Amino acid sequence: MYPRVKRIRTPKIDETIVSFYLENQSIEFNRENCVGCGVCTKVCPKDAISDPKANGVIDTSFSFDDLDAAVINSDNCCFCGLCASMCKIIGIENDKPKLLEDCSECSKCTRYCARTYIPEKEFERAIFNGKTRKNNLFGYFQKAITAQTTNKDALAVAQNGGACSTILIHALETGLIDGALLTGMDENWKPKPIIATTKEEIFSAGGSRYTMAPSLLVYSEAIIKHKLEKLAFVGMPCQIDAVRKLQLESPFSDQLGKITLTIGLYCSSNYTYDLMQKLVVEKLEVPINEVKKIDISKGKLFVYKKDGDVKKIGVKQTTPFYWDGCKYCKDYTAEFADISLGSVGAPSDDWNSVFIRSDLGVKIFDDLVAAGKITTADDFDTGRLERECTRKKKNVKTIEKKYLSVQDLKAYFVTTEDLVPEIPDPLACSYCGTCVYMCPFDTITMKNNGEVIDLKNIEIITKKVVPSLDIKLDDCEIIKRKAKVYVEGKMDLDWDKCINCLSCIEVCPTGAFFDADIPNEGPPLEHNGVKYEQGRWREVDYDDDKCIRCGACTMACPKDVMTLNIDKVNFSGDYQDIFWLEVIRRLKA
Repeated sequence: MYPRVKRIRTPKIDETIVSFYLENQSIEFNRENCVGCGVCTKVCPKDAISDPKANGVIDTSFSFDDLDAAVINSDNCCFCGLCASMCKIIGIENDKPKLLEDCSECSKCTRYCARTYIPEKEFERAIFNGKTRKNNLFGYFQKAITAQTTNKDALAVAQNGGACSTILIHALETGLIDGALLTGMDENWKPKPIIATTKEEIFSAGGSRYTMAPSLLVYSEAIIKHKLEKLAFVGMPCQIDAVRKLQLESPFSDQLGKITLTIGLYCSSNYTYDLMQKLVVEKLEVPINEVKKIDISKGKLFVYKKDGDVKKIGVKQTTPFYWDGCKYCKDYTAEFADISLGSVGAPSDDWNSVFIRSDLGVKIFDDLVAAGKITTADDFDTGRLERECTRKKKNVKTIEKKYLSVQDLKAYFVTTEDLVPEIPDPLACSYCGTCVYMCPFDTITMKNNGEVIDLKNIEIITKKVVPSLDIKLDDCEIIKRKAKVYVEGKMDLDWDKCINCLSCIEVCPTGAFFDADIPNEGPPLEHNGVKYEQGRWREVDYDDDKCIRCGACTMACPKDVMTLNIDKVNFSGDYQDIFWLEVIRRLKA
């Protein structure tokens, strides 16, 4: 409610306006009933009512340029592939994300990036039911054990103890998951992301690659194309960070699937594919098609050949092939995973050392042990792992550019509260009552000496400055109230501009805009022979039959996807041209 202001009549103002200047007048907006349609802002003859859109209320914050500056060009990208999976205009070139056309600034690439700011304490509380770490080296965990699968087939393809494959197969067979995002490889040991939905496909991804892989590149494909609802993900600590962001606030609607289980792999540092070509093939003289397994243990890199021969080289000689972004990482044990595992700290290379962190992880492992699928022991040598974790945390480099704050990474979702009008300067208001008369939702009232002035007693009506509106009352499904509909027109939609912020759904009073899952209609992109579907092209659709042409969506949309074209205002009776025709012009503008 705005303060009463004593108005002073002045002959300098047009006569049709002067007569509306009364003492002790006030205007009141009902914030709960207002939908932010902006009609009052448009029709106000004095421009006294604020325009939220013009005042910068709506801001989408970040673009691909921000990601490029803070992550990609800073050599901080971990090449997880998530940004390319979610955004239709991001591809991959030379193992780096690349913008394919003009950015729409939806903020998703920056918001979900594994390398933008990770609030550790907030993550831990959300993931581990309010509990936070007591051990700064290993992160939060409930149990630290060693484990080995009892499945001979799993052990045969495993890097170490086969615990990872056994967990996934158990989760698949018990219905906890219906698929897993894993990293396989081609005949040249080039890693490729795969979607595994069978035991055989899980076995095919057994073993470590020691090469950075865009494991999340097929994330959108798994959910949208394959309709998987409960996914597992296995990956590096950096990739787990991105997955946790997806879990805590999914980019997809509730009707689509989600990642439910995360398994993190220990990682001191990872490598570019040059490790295979220049070190294994050229330096160790092992043809790529003869490699059976690669392993790092006790300070050496071992290359196991299919004929049984073994080549080895000191780990220090592999440093030229380190992935650039690894120097910024301080997480050795995948501290935010449900279950983390590796071989460091295990009694032998055919066992796993395991951190069981979340309640879900504890339940899975208890079920596996009870079913006799895994053997466990309490001989975890944490001393060896402490040395590795300490080394990584001490050697981590501070990136020159400041990490983007997670609080600022969310694309701004406009609500009706953002669009409620204001009169910044009550002295600018002529208290003519046009806003009260034209409001489709009866949200605005005019008062004199604290008493509400009945609509029919407002002077623009009693003096026939405005005609009678020919009104049709429409039920508004969402707000459960009726709206006065007196305009005719059409809504033009330029979906190419849509950034899926869903603000139109938030403010639409009738449900004309609604959640939808509309996949990208363009051809799939390809990276190293792997075709990948990109994220949904649109997450919103429109039903013209429900639209009442109020204009709330046009006020909320940050990208002007909607254009409301009013062709006709229905009215009858006498009016004053000098005033009413200007109101009509402003309403149609």
